[in-house]
Amino acid sequence: WTSPPAESPRTLFFLWLAALLLWAMALFTRWPRPRFGRGTVTCAAIIAIALIPRLLALSQAPYLLVFDEMIEPTFGIAALYNHPWEIFSRASGYFMQPYVMSTLQAWPCLFLEPLTGARFASVVLSVISLASTYALARRLFGSLTAVVALSLLACSYWHMLYSRLAHPYMQPIAVVPCALYVLAVGMDRRNYFVLFLAGALLGLSALAYTPARIAVPIAALWLAHRTVMRRHPWHEAALIAATLVLGAWLVYSAQLHSQGSADLLARFQGTTVGANGPLARMQQSGWTSAAALRVMAIQFQQALFPYYTRGGSMAVDDFSPAPLLDPVTLILALIGVGLCVARLTDSNRFLLIVWIGATFLFGQVLTDVPTAAYRAAPLLPALAIAGGLSISSFWNAVKGWKWCRHGSIQVVGGLTLLALVLPPNLNALVRYMAARSVSSEGGMLRFIGAGASEPVYYFVSSMPSAGLITRFLTPGKDIRDVPNLMDDLGHTIDARRDAIFVLHPDFTDAVGAIRRCYPSAVQSHFSSGIPEQP
Repeated sequence: WTSPPAESPRTLFFLWLAALLLWAMALFTRWPRPRFGRGTVTCAAIIAIALIPRLLALSQAPYLLVFDEMIEPTFGIAALYNHPWEIFSRASGYFMQPYVMSTLQAWPCLFLEPLTGARFASVVLSVISLASTYALARRLFGSLTAVVALSLLACSYWHMLYSRLAHPYMQPIAVVPCALYVLAVGMDRRNYFVLFLAGALLGLSALAYTPARIAVPIAALWLAHRTVMRRHPWHEAALIAATLVLGAWLVYSAQLHSQGSADLLARFQGTTVGANGPLARMQQSGWTSAAALRVMAIQFQQALFPYYTRGGSMAVDDFSPAPLLDPVTLILALIGVGLCVARLTDSNRFLLIVWIGATFLFGQVLTDVPTAAYRAAPLLPALAIAGGLSISSFWNAVKGWKWCRHGSIQVVGGLTLLALVLPPNLNALVRYMAARSVSSEGGMLRFIGAGASEPVYYFVSSMPSAGLITRFLTPGKDIRDVPNLMDDLGHTIDARRDAIFVLHPDFTDAVGAIRRCYPSAVQSHFSSGIPEQP
C-alpha cells in the first residue's frame, strides 16, 4: 500500500493477493489429517437431504422481488464483468458495503441466469453454514451435539428461506460459524497458520454489515476467557492475538485503502446513534430518565418477539408469516442457554453465551430495526448448537439406564425430533413462498419473459428500472424506460417496431394517453395474482 495513489486498481489487487499468499506461506504448518467416522457420514447424509427443499423449483423465479433481492445480484454482476479489480470499492451510495459482498452473492450468475444464479449462491453458502456449524459443535461439545445442531439448523424455516433467496443474508450465517470453527482449531492445536486463516475470515466478516458488528468482539472475548481460565499462557495468547490481527488486517486493508473506515463507521452510526437509532432517542430523553429506559425496554421486547411470534422482518419491507423458531427448537435452545449460563467457567459454553448475547445486543437491540431477522441471522447456528447441547446433556444423564443401552434408541430419538421439528418449519416455508408468489413486479417479469423478443417493451414507472429488469430476463429482450410518458409518446417511441407498454399498477391511467396516440393499440391484462393490479 506504499505504491503511488495513481497506481492501477489491477496492480493494487495483485499486491493484496501477494501479501496474503506470502504471509500464509511464511506461517504454513502442517496439521494432522482429520479422521472421518460415523458422525461425518451422518453429517454428509443430513446435508444431502437438507439440500432437497433448498434446490427444488429454485429456477421458478421470480416470486415477490423485494428491493434487496433485485439489487444485490445486479451489483455483483456489474463487479464481476466491469470492475473485477475494484471489488473493494463501494458498490453504490446507498449500499456502503464493498462489491466483494455482492460478488459472493452473484458469482454463479457467470454461468446461470441472474436470479437463479444468485439464489444458487445462497444454497452454496447454506451448505458452508451447515458444515461449519456441525464442525464447530463437534469440536466444542462432541458428535451427538453436532448432529442434533445440524439437524435443527437444516430443518429451520429461517435457514431454508434464506437458502432459497437471492439475498446476502445467508452470508453471515455462513461466515461467522466458519470463522469461529477455524479459530477453535487454530487455538486448540496452537497452529499459527490456521490462526492466520481465522484472522482472514474475521477480516472478511468485517466487510458485511451484521458480522462486522459482532464477529471480532466474539473472538476477542472468547480468547480473553480462555486466557483467564489458563487454557493459554499470557505470552501465547499475545501471539494468537497478533496472528489474528495480522490476518484480519491484511484482508480488511484492501477496503481501508480503497474507501477508508468512514463507510463502515457511518453505517454503524446511522443505525445506532442516527435519527432513528436507539442511543440517539435515549440521549434526547436523558440517559437515565424513565423515557430513555422505556426506549431500551421496547427495543428488547421488539428484538425478542420474532423468535416466538410472526411479523419479523425477513428483509426490507418483507415480513414473516410465522415465528422464526418453532416451539421445539425454541425450548431446546433456551434449555441449552441455561446450561451454558450455569457453567460460564467452561470456555466452550462461554462462547455460545457471548455469540448469542453479542448478536442479540449489537445486531438487534442497538439498531434502528430490532425486529430485523436478517440482522440476527448469525444467531441461528448458535441457537442450534445450544439446542444440541440440551439433547446431549439429557442423553448423558440417562444413557446409563438399562433401557437406553440399545443402539437403536438414538435413532428413534433422532427421528422423533425430526417429526416434531420439520413439519411446522416446512409449513411455514410453504406459506411464506405462497405469499410471495403474487406480486405486480413478479407478474410483470413473467409477462415480459414469456413474450416474443421482437417488440420493444416500454416500462412506464416512477423510476428508471429497465437496466435492473434486464438482469433477470433471458438476453434478447429490448426494454426501455419511459420516464415521461406524455413527452415520449410523440417523440422517442420507435414507431418502426411493435411496441408493448408495460404499466406499473400506479400508472394505469396512462391507457387513455396511449390510445389517443395509437388508436389501434390492444389493451390486455396479465394477472399478478393481486386483486386489481394488472
